Amino acid sequence: MKKVWIAVICVICVIALVAGAGAAFVYSILHRTYTEDKPVEKPDIVSAVPKEDETLELVDGTPDDIGEDYDVDLNGEDVEQAPIYEVVPIDENVINILFIGQDTGLEWNQSTRSDSCILVSYNREKNSVKMVSIMRDTWTHIEGHGWNRINAAYSFGGAGLLINTLNDMFHLDIQNYVITGFDEFKDCVDMLGGLDMELTEKEAAYIDSSLKAGMTHLTGEMALIHARNRRTGDGDFGRVRRQRDIILAAYNKLRAEGNASTYLNFINFALGNIRTNMDTGEIITLGMEVLQADSLDIAYARIPFDGTWSYATKNGKAVLAIDYDENEEKLKEFLYGE
Repeated sequence: MKKVWIAVICVICVIALVAGAGAAFVYSILHRTYTEDKPVEKPDIVSAVPKEDETLELVDGTPDDIGEDYDVDLNGEDVEQAPIYEVVPIDENVINILFIGQDTGLEWNQSTRSDSCILVSYNREKNSVKMVSIMRDTWTHIEGHGWNRINAAYSFGGAGLLINTLNDMFHLDIQNYVITGFDEFKDCVDMLGGLDMELTEKEAAYIDSSLKAGMTHLTGEMALIHARNRRTGDGDFGRVRRQRDIILAAYNKLRAEGNASTYLNFINFALGNIRTNMDTGEIITLGMEVLQADSLDIAYARIPFDGTWSYATKNGKAVLAIDYDENEEKLKEFLYGE
């Protein structure tokens, strides 16, 4: 009997240690704090938001420079991060988060650009996720800075100005963001053990001349090259598609693991590789809801939508002139079924 009691005590101690370690792990996640900006009341200034720049020159065909990566001209301005302005939620069941991939580390400064911009919309009631890529050459009006490419808003005023610009132009209700940098993106892909993706011959050669077309295993470094590719003939249109494919590949790989421990481990790792204004508990809750959903409806769209844009030039550089009213209508229908 003495041996039995010793064995029982040992088992209880092991269980206590495991439970304690798990509790400490969860505690460390829940108490990871973020102090980024929360939405503030918009100043009582009434200003019309223009929806068309009459100085643009529309062009026929595809410009030769659609694969070029132009710097944002700050015109010597001493810029700083703008606050996010509060807006009324369109649908309480829909949570809109702007995912931003910036071309530096996690810190923002005047030379930082938004290399990717994806609106992720989660509908709790319908158990669906909608992803909308915002093409960086979209010509838009930026409050206080006139007309420019949409990615210039991030350089002029960080996530706040980019979110305010999207909310103004499309009458959206974005209030939250998640930002990651190049190195952090690579680390997250490597943490998953890399990703298996189908590549075309041109895509494979762009990553590495030794690669062949077909299913290919990508490391974090290779996935980043693939995600940034604008030079295989389809410009930013192909780039946003590749970014979507990488996100879906990562989601599917996590889902294939099929257990809460794996999900929590990845979420904890990802939390150390982002900058956000969301509460940690909210991120964990949303992440676990999405990853553990029995059947999640995932759909994808792009701004501008097909048939709502034209190539144009500004100062000799290619941009996208879009119909904002038509894009807003299609976007609202896509996100909310309106």
